Amino acid sequence: MIVDIDDRIARLLAERHFANEPARDWAIRCLEAGYDSRSLRMLAGMSQSYAPSEIDEKLDLALKELGWADIPPYVYLIGYARIIAKEILEDKIDPMMGSYEMYKVLVATDSYSELNAWYDIDEMIWDQTHFGNTGKKGYYYRERDQLVATIKEACTNFLTRTRSNIGSLSETSFEEAEEAFRNFLADNEAPTELLWVFREDVIPEGYGNMAIRTPLPTDNHERAKKCFELGKKRNLGVAFLAFCKLDGATCCFVQLPEDDRDAQYKSMGNRYLKLSRTTMPEARAISNSVLWKIRELFVNRKDYGGWDDMIPSRETLLPISYRKTSVAR
Repeated sequence: MIVDIDDRIARLLAERHFANEPARDWAIRCLEAGYDSRSLRMLAGMSQSYAPSEIDEKLDLALKELGWADIPPYVYLIGYARIIAKEILEDKIDPMMGSYEMYKVLVATDSYSELNAWYDIDEMIWDQTHFGNTGKKGYYYRERDQLVATIKEACTNFLTRTRSNIGSLSETSFEEAEEAFRNFLADNEAPTELLWVFREDVIPEGYGNMAIRTPLPTDNHERAKKCFELGKKRNLGVAFLAFCKLDGATCCFVQLPEDDRDAQYKSMGNRYLKLSRTTMPEARAISNSVLWKIRELFVNRKDYGGWDDMIPSRETLLPISYRKTSVAR
């Protein structure tokens, strides 16, 4: 079930994604690396005199011939980030330069749950550069040794967090997907007991905290399975997201994109199951039905921080913010 992306392919696709060099030079490096196709050879022979549209057309054909066209950016960019993280830990690349690449992947994939440490690291590097230029220490300033230690710790956490977090989707059953998710959570030292939740089961309590109504409806597991099957039918991608803990278990939901554009924004593809997690705070259980209804009356949607845009409804199996055309798809 787990999809293994060759490191050489991940690096080549990432470098092409960030357009680090002309397409012609990229094609030559692919050939030198042992990859070959008719269009790739033609692309390698194209000079700068060709129109950009002609180069793009040949590049698209080369990617299709190589079997790389359907690999979502999230897959190869996270694979590329794993390569960089390993090189930083093995002292094969300068931690500052490596962190620059990690931050580029963070921005390109919006992978907060995987790469969130590089938001602060980017500020630390900027403050260190600013100190070198002005002698002034900012809030994020760290001595180099401390900064390198922070970067390496983040790399270690990232490699653990992204171990086996991509799975094939088309022929995977919900039960197989759950098992892969449990393995992913175990690698991340998170509880492997799964509690599937829906929008109606969650109330925000500010600053990333939330309340969960208990006991959860007995049919949540079956509804999550239907949500998973709906995602496969919509052919836009499926993700399992763990977002908090409750009484020694992991609360999670099935995330489905609204449309093709949203799938690209969420770095999801129809060939792969994406597994991810947040910082996973401990949720507060509310078992009193009267208290729950009172709390619902005073929900501040601003406290959600985007959660209400991702958690599916029990009724439609899609987030309530999605357009009716998306729900009917």
